[in-house]
Amino acid sequence: MDPSDHEEASVLYSPGREPKIVPNINVNVRKETRWTFWLITAGISTTFGAAVPTGYNIGVINAPANVIKNWCNETIFETYGTVFTEGNLETFWSAVVSIFLIGGVIGSLGGAWVADKLGRKRSFLLCGFLLFIGGLCFQFCQTLSSVELLMIGRIVVGLAAGLTTSTVPMYLTELAPLGLRGALGVFCSMGVTGGVVVGQVMSLEEVFGTEDHWQFALSFYVILVVMFFVPYPWLPESPKYLFVIRRRQDEAVNELKRVAGKKVREEYVREQIEAMRRECTPENDEEMCGDGDSTTEKPKERSIWSVLKDPTLLLPLVLVCALQGGQQLSGINAVFFYSVSIFESVGLSSTDAKFANLGAGCLNLFVAFFSPIMMAKFNRRFLALTSCAMCALFLFCLTFIVYFIDDVEWFSYASIVAILLYILFYQIGLGPIPYFIGSELFEVGPRPAAMAMGSLASWGCNFIVAMLFTTLQNAWGAFVFLPFSCTCVALTLLLKVYLPETRGKHISQIVPLVAKGFSSKPLETGWTFRLVALGLITTLGASIPVGFNIGVINAPSEYIKQWSNETIFQNYDVQLSDDALRAIIAAIISIALIGGVIGSLEGAYLADKYGRKKSFLFCALLLTAGALCFLSCRAASSVELLLLGRLLVGLASGLTTGVIPMYLAEVSPVKLRGAMGVLCPLGLTTGVVVAQVASLEQVLGTADHWHYALSCFALLNLFCYAFYFWIPESPKYLYSVKGDQVGSLRAIRKLFGRHSIGDDYIKLQLECANGQSRQSSNGNGRSSDVDCQSQESRSFCSVLRDPSLSLPLVLVCALQGGQQLSGINAVFFYSVSIFESVGLSSAAAKFANLGVGCLNLFVSLFLPILMARCDRRTLSLLSCSSCAVILFILTLSIYFIEMVSWFSYICIGTILLYIIFFQLGLGPIPFFIGSELFDLGPRPTAMALGSLSSWGCNFIVGMAFPTLQSFWGAFVFLPFSITCVLLTVLVKYYLPETRGKEITDVVKKVSNGFRSRIAEARGIVTATPRYRPCTPCFLKMSFIALIIPVC
Repeated sequence: MDPSDHEEASVLYSPGREPKIVPNINVNVRKETRWTFWLITAGISTTFGAAVPTGYNIGVINAPANVIKNWCNETIFETYGTVFTEGNLETFWSAVVSIFLIGGVIGSLGGAWVADKLGRKRSFLLCGFLLFIGGLCFQFCQTLSSVELLMIGRIVVGLAAGLTTSTVPMYLTELAPLGLRGALGVFCSMGVTGGVVVGQVMSLEEVFGTEDHWQFALSFYVILVVMFFVPYPWLPESPKYLFVIRRRQDEAVNELKRVAGKKVREEYVREQIEAMRRECTPENDEEMCGDGDSTTEKPKERSIWSVLKDPTLLLPLVLVCALQGGQQLSGINAVFFYSVSIFESVGLSSTDAKFANLGAGCLNLFVAFFSPIMMAKFNRRFLALTSCAMCALFLFCLTFIVYFIDDVEWFSYASIVAILLYILFYQIGLGPIPYFIGSELFEVGPRPAAMAMGSLASWGCNFIVAMLFTTLQNAWGAFVFLPFSCTCVALTLLLKVYLPETRGKHISQIVPLVAKGFSSKPLETGWTFRLVALGLITTLGASIPVGFNIGVINAPSEYIKQWSNETIFQNYDVQLSDDALRAIIAAIISIALIGGVIGSLEGAYLADKYGRKKSFLFCALLLTAGALCFLSCRAASSVELLLLGRLLVGLASGLTTGVIPMYLAEVSPVKLRGAMGVLCPLGLTTGVVVAQVASLEQVLGTADHWHYALSCFALLNLFCYAFYFWIPESPKYLYSVKGDQVGSLRAIRKLFGRHSIGDDYIKLQLECANGQSRQSSNGNGRSSDVDCQSQESRSFCSVLRDPSLSLPLVLVCALQGGQQLSGINAVFFYSVSIFESVGLSSAAAKFANLGVGCLNLFVSLFLPILMARCDRRTLSLLSCSSCAVILFILTLSIYFIEMVSWFSYICIGTILLYIIFFQLGLGPIPFFIGSELFDLGPRPTAMALGSLSSWGCNFIVGMAFPTLQSFWGAFVFLPFSITCVLLTVLVKYYLPETRGKEITDVVKKVSNGFRSRIAEARGIVTATPRYRPCTPCFLKMSFIALIIPVC
């Protein structure tokens, strides 16, 4: 059951001590998560009455700055007879702007005291009163010719702003039921964002930003304050504040019922009262909360000093302050400031650039409108991590682009895209979450002080950025964005390690997770240092070198052709014709594919005979030997060494794709099996991109250095294999294949520590027993013995003849072969000519193709997250069907490209979309799906056959595509589209969902062969045998036809 469906515990809080967990009484009472009238009214009133005016005062001051400065200069001269120099006037104006931020700092510090003494509702009233006073000062400062009134108004609205950001999110989250806490908590951030945009609009010269009307621009928000404070007398006070802080039980119950609505269930009310009663219990556990008549007990209030001294509050306080301060240090205000000059660099006038900047603000607001939905549907931790990581990436890209903006013409447009993407990802996490995360990490007692400290960090960092950005920009230029990028990286690491998931959880479930300070472990993700290191070592030591050898050979092929011609003439006195030279190059390229086929066939034998770990070592030896051949072939003047090296790395490639995904899947916990399994395809994609960079003429792709380009992967290879003896063997292999119980326990201890040995050891026993029982029932094995007997390895013939393995074997071979027959390599090959058709030179088209490869790599970086959170079946269906449609559109676009000029851009768009959707499913899933469909016994053989299908189809595409392209032209992509359609049908009917499932459960679902029927109904996957004479035969014949050329 989802944790949001019931409360499991509450906490007795005692300062200086760890929280004491007390179970709830009614754990099965349903949460009331309806939107009620007073909940909506409170949200709208606080948003438009306080949050929007706060944002308004942030955004309104910039546009009319010159007009207000001139008025200040004239007024000071008339009043005091003093004329400011330009420097003094700028200093004075900086004081007018920054005094608002100082007011925000002071208001934040006072927020804790105000929220506890006056209550949450009256704090909102105080915000409105200060905003109203500030608006009056703005309205009459010009009439009274008083610069002092302008300064007073700015500091007063600054006080209101600091008070708003520290108390309003707390008020709303305390009113909201558990299921709506995040949705209501983002109202404040959404209001601030909307207020900034409204302030920018009202301060335009076409509205109020003129010499005669700027005071109306500054005070216009007062209308909102007056309108939305009308319902204030009827707004509810926070029930938690009344019950826990003020100990007014009867009032709290009445307010709780009013907020929850007339249809509230009595069980829900009793549960909330019980939870608040336990939370308000003072340090002495026997002293209970008052009954409504007694108000003499000391309220459970916490000062800022007591919160700072409490070690159990250290980590949540750091998280709140880091998020609120990091929100400002992530550079959102700097990006908006810099965007005007970027818009001017693409040819916009100064006025148009300001309107374009306003459009960027509108994008920020548009994304903010979706915040309530995202907070209700997505985890806080996931959104925060995604936002911080992507903001770091786009800020780094923006630094690089702005630095070279004068050298590359289209970089101006790239900078605009980077800014818009930064704003988009900022608003999904860094924008809204810091405002209310404190209400989800702290109990009612320390909550006001913690929210005040967070708001103080926010306004303080805002002040620092405002004071330093212009100076740093003049000194550092484009590199001014690097500190902001580093801040986002630091936030990502902090949140990754220490931020617990708070969505749908009661505060009593969250507080213990962060009560031990930096020794806390908020998430038991299953990742351990040894497991991560194993994934990195296998990826860097095998997968990336394999991908490197796939991508490195194309760019320097002309130099290799010339060297081969000269070497053969020198050694054998034979002058080769052009056709013979092309045949030599074809042999050099294709012999690696032949090696991949052979390596795939041998993978099953090596994995069973010597183990997964030693197979990994064998990959290393082959790769190192191949690199030595590449390095010495030029010095030895030997084409044979070059061919031998290509064959050796081909053998290593086939072995890697058959063994490494199986090795990683077997050492992983069930919930991390997909995330670890995609490390192999991620490494292949990375290796291809690295190879394309290394083989450029500007790097090593020259006539004198191409052999270094071919062999430089060996450095990475040798470095990773220095740690070979430190990594463990697969525990499942040791136990189930070798029968080595002691060795399997030792391997589990290395991977996960002693605490998880029992559970993992039992799973090994069960999988061994289940596998043996199936072998025995099929006549392929001996009787099962759970304690010590091992599963026998399966030969190719036994696997192919076993009817219970026919469906999973077809699935693995079809997916691995279909991965190549879906046309990914053909699309990359064809994209260069498409880029040339839109006007790029040959060299620029190659760089653009490299950019496409980088997009492929960029999408693949998200694969571990996707595999951990999304179903394999859904991703496969989405990927196959989308690729089929996109390839069909690409065919039509290329066919009509000469008739319609802008079809070239359609082709580019379809190529980019194809790569994205390919990498969502067809790219990663085929590599490891065999490890999730087969028991340990037949698994190596099945993985070997799948790898054989992949390399065989790769060879077919490599040999046939140029010929088919010359005959069919644009229609060469139709067979790839048809392959994707067939894969979609096969996956739809026969691929079971494997994410989070034990292997034994998955095997049962596909053991009936093509009579199996995988059905999904309301998230439940079932398998019911059903005879379907047409579809299975059709699919069987279709995919056998695909695999016949390989066999």
